[in-house]
Amino acid sequence: MKKTNKKYTCPRCKGLNIQDLGKTIECEDCQLEFEKFDIENLDRDEVLAVKEKLAFIKGIKSNSDEKRLKSKFKKKKR
Repeated sequence: MKKTNKKYTCPRCKGLNIQDLGKTIECEDCQLEFEKFDIENLDRDEVLAVKEKLAFIKGIKSNSDEKRLKSKFKKKKR
């Protein structure tokens, strides 16, 4: 069950319609989820939404995988 939380405001839209999900909060206005740890320890403009963090990690992993494949291809080509 989601609980409304008055302690937090959305770091992105500054909305007050916040649902407490335990270690995260969800803004019902902009539909983004944020980790409470980030909100409590970072400046507001440095806080990334959970989906933004996942996209960033996916991009790094994809780039790393691409480099690994290119490296293998170059070795076999010689």
